[in-house]
Amino acid sequence: ILPAVRSHYPGIEIHVNTGDQALALERVERGQEHLAIAAHPQQLSGKLDFQPLARSPLVCVAPVIPCQVRDMLVGGGALDWSTVPVIIAQGGLARTRLEQWFRDRGVKPRVYAYVSGHEAIVSLVALGFGLAVVPQLVLDSSPLRDRVAVVPQGPQLEPFDIGLVARRQSQRDPLVRAVWDLAGQHGYTGFQERRDTVVAPEQD
Repeated sequence: ILPAVRSHYPGIEIHVNTGDQALALERVERGQEHLAIAAHPQQLSGKLDFQPLARSPLVCVAPVIPCQVRDMLVGGGALDWSTVPVIIAQGGLARTRLEQWFRDRGVKPRVYAYVSGHEAIVSLVALGFGLAVVPQLVLDSSPLRDRVAVVPQGPQLEPFDIGLVARRQSQRDPLVRAVWDLAGQHGYTGFQERRDTVVAPEQD
């Protein structure tokens, strides 16, 4: 979206704030940001408009380095989530869906840490601290993507719908409208599901 904005409207000055996308909707609704790219929540405020841009699966990832967490994946069978350390987002849709998945199965997970930001979660997984569920969109763009691998027996969760968010009131702003309309021209795209999986260590 941003290259298209720069090409079509070189006079628009863009300020980009990065951080936990779980907070993005609240910041837009309060008028602290004009626009945000975020996952569609379970319930969207009536003050906000959402324009879908892509769909990203949620995938369970594990470290590929030799470590205790990787050893727990031997055999490729069902995981005992009461013993496998799990890294969970501090907030947001991924945490909501994962915790609901645990509740539906009567599982009390062994939570190693609650972490702000999916990029930081991938880093902790790569270091061998636990398993985690992250959007594939984040995984594909992570510089550490080759240091983690998808766990096929991980939770199967509903994908993220990712889109552009703006306050309805802001749609009257010509600058906001220009970006909004350009985003609509990009259409709805999908992400190819990642096929690489954890290779379990050989049993002695």
